[in-house]
Amino acid sequence: MTPSANQIFRVFLISLFICAIPTFGQNAQKPTLSASTKDATWTRTFAVPFNPLKAANDDQGKENELNIDPRFRPLLKSSFPQRQWFWYEHGQLVSTADLIETFIGVPGDAILDEGRYVTADGCVPHDCDANRGMLWIDTGTQPATLIFVGINPVSGNSSQETSRLWIFSSRKLDWQKLPNSFTTSLTRWLSTIAKQDYRGTGGYHYKFALATIVQPNGVMEDITPETLSLGIAEIGNTKTGAKQLPHPAPSSKKSGNSISSLNPQASPRSSTSISSSSTRSPRRRHSTACVSPAARSAVPTAPSPP
Repeated sequence: MTPSANQIFRVFLISLFICAIPTFGQNAQKPTLSASTKDATWTRTFAVPFNPLKAANDDQGKENELNIDPRFRPLLKSSFPQRQWFWYEHGQLVSTADLIETFIGVPGDAILDEGRYVTADGCVPHDCDANRGMLWIDTGTQPATLIFVGINPVSGNSSQETSRLWIFSSRKLDWQKLPNSFTTSLTRWLSTIAKQDYRGTGGYHYKFALATIVQPNGVMEDITPETLSLGIAEIGNTKTGAKQLPHPAPSSKKSGNSISSLNPQASPRSSTSISSSSTRSPRRRHSTACVSPAARSAVPTAPSPP
């Protein structure tokens, strides 16, 4: 008996539906890009609880693997819409996401606090003495909250080298109410890299002349180093490895000249008379400790506002 045309067509449709089922299942299991840029819980898998006994000589966690994970760059790009105005590569200002990848280019540690907060740090390849970075992630918020801290030299005629602390946030920051876990991680990081035997060096010590918060909308707010208790970091209890920074005193005030609104399309402006120097270092990953250069070529800094 010869099958009719309707029967043949019906068999064809059933076969087509059966073949399509595995494809639908595979697509459903793949995380979408939009989901990966809003959720940072996956970063916890690269971090470990802080161990003060290993702070100086041994890497903790897998910061290098975190930095090269395909989800890491989309997370940075979606979290930091603001521009940066002090770091050049090949004569061009780079995005904040590129800046972060460069400033933790030489891997440091990946620390997990309270099963929620991830801190990853590192330094600029071949320039670890002057330019270092720390990325703090609150994986418990949706979307995740990220704060990046970068250390960059300040230009000047003083015989003593000074640095500027740049603070970029994915959410609006109130300098009087900074997250406790962030300030604790900042103190621990600065005290760890200052250890005498840190990674086979004499430690990295910085004198900060200024700290600048760059809000997500591009607004820059300068605060004094004393506001963050910079320069007095020390190892504290064994649970967190650092003493918690006190909240700034209410008497601290912000200068009317210390805040500037930056349009992402506008020309770069400096909010103070203090300028930061930058180097032209290509982005690349390193698995070994960097060697400080004998000299660095400074790139012209952004002009001061009229």
